[in-house]
Amino acid sequence: MAQLAVIRHSKPQSAKSKARLSDVMSKHAVAISWWSPANLPEWLNEKVYLGEIQPRLSTVKVKSISTELGVSAQYASHIRSGKQRPHRRHWEKLATLAGVRSHAD
Repeated sequence: MAQLAVIRHSKPQSAKSKARLSDVMSKHAVAISWWSPANLPEWLNEKVYLGEIQPRLSTVKVKSISTELGVSAQYASHIRSGKQRPHRRHWEKLATLAGVRSHAD
């Protein structure tokens, strides 16, 4: 939902832009519906995300976050700054980008 709010601020003007946005949002909706909390490693919880991953994202390029998660650069910037908290399905990729390893290692 947070991503929808970001996208609304840059409303697509052309039919091509609207179609692309619709496609992107559909893909994200499908990914969320297929994702299961059981897919998240046990060690990777909200405390780890907020305490270890989020602070380290400031050293990660917005382009890297955007590419890895398949989100807009604007949304990636909001994730990096902590203005937006991404869906939990992204936490493992963000942990890797931020250099946070499994606590089981």
